[in-house]
Amino acid sequence: MFVSAYGLSNVGKKRTHNEDSYFIDNENKIYLVCDGMGGANAGEVASKMAVEIIAGRIRENIEEIRDLSSQNTFDSKQKIKTIINDAVSEASLRIFEIASREESKKGMGTTLVMLIICGENAFVSSVGDSRAYLIRDNQVYQITEDHTLVQEQLKRGLITPEEAKNVTYGNVITRAVGVMESVMVDTTHIELVAGDIFILCTDGLHGYTEESDILSFTRFNTLEEMTLSAIEFANQKGGKDNITSVFVKVSTELKTEVPASDKIKLMRTVRLFKYCTYQEMIKILSVSTLVSFDKGEIILMENEPGEEFYIILSGEVQVTSNGKLIATLGMGKHFGEMALIDLSPRSASVVTVKPSKLIKIKREDFMALIREDAHLGIKLLWSFLQDLSDRLRITNIELIKHLTN
Repeated sequence: MFVSAYGLSNVGKKRTHNEDSYFIDNENKIYLVCDGMGGANAGEVASKMAVEIIAGRIRENIEEIRDLSSQNTFDSKQKIKTIINDAVSEASLRIFEIASREESKKGMGTTLVMLIICGENAFVSSVGDSRAYLIRDNQVYQITEDHTLVQEQLKRGLITPEEAKNVTYGNVITRAVGVMESVMVDTTHIELVAGDIFILCTDGLHGYTEESDILSFTRFNTLEEMTLSAIEFANQKGGKDNITSVFVKVSTELKTEVPASDKIKLMRTVRLFKYCTYQEMIKILSVSTLVSFDKGEIILMENEPGEEFYIILSGEVQVTSNGKLIATLGMGKHFGEMALIDLSPRSASVVTVKPSKLIKIKREDFMALIREDAHLGIKLLWSFLQDLSDRLRITNIELIKHLTN
């Protein structure tokens, strides 16, 4: 796999100095963008410190991160998140200590957005309102969520997206590295697809852009041209803040049996995920694994406990109960979803009738995900209740028919 990157930072048209910092390490595939804040030159100090400390710690641990990434389990991904959290926490503590000692640097801090690529996996981390975008299959997806007051109000339904564009407190952030001794970091795991382009940027760029603008940057032939076009775009729009962007491209074919984009496309047909955004599907995919079965293999056994939910990517299975055939399921169908709710014995057996590939989600990993993202958990719970309601309604209709015959 070949990964290339290009970055640029510009003071903009309104500021006299640049408080943004960025970092590119193509050898270790580590990329950072920070947007500093504070009086005098304190923001510049905070962003540079964050870049140096975090990049240094990630470099020191890159071999362990690569090893954990190759295991591709939920636990290994959580350990990578811990390494990232520790690096960011160290930076936050050291920035906070300097800010506490020096009056001119009081209250300084910085946003952070970071991309780490390991094999066929990427890890995107963020604090504050610097963003990461993913351009895949000619579509733009915002991977990170802004830690701002306006975003919190949007999530709670207190304001509409239209109202959010006009609020006077739109740049008030709720998290930053260095403002307190420690800070919570959001990290998302992403399965890479050949041709993926990531954009890491400060609000000096994304504050002016719509999705169509971001997509237009990637129509140039080189990453340098993409980056220059983004900087020029923000300056033409007013350049009210420092502007920093780093473009990262995954250029070669990957060894993945089934591309992540195909898995997500199929998973979105499952009713349980009907309300999920692409970004949320990426999170769900991160707690899933791809499993293969030969013809005639037993996947589930009736009356035995189980904690896995399955979605069929290819092949065919038969579902039986008390020795009777209930259904034959093919691509896109799913089974075992009750295991996500409880650990009751299976109500049916499932056996492959053709060689099959399935997406498997374990209950404990699923529960950890929704604990981590309560908003996503509410969406999934609502979909699950709707599905159970429909099943109960159908059962009642069948029961009435039976009683009246």
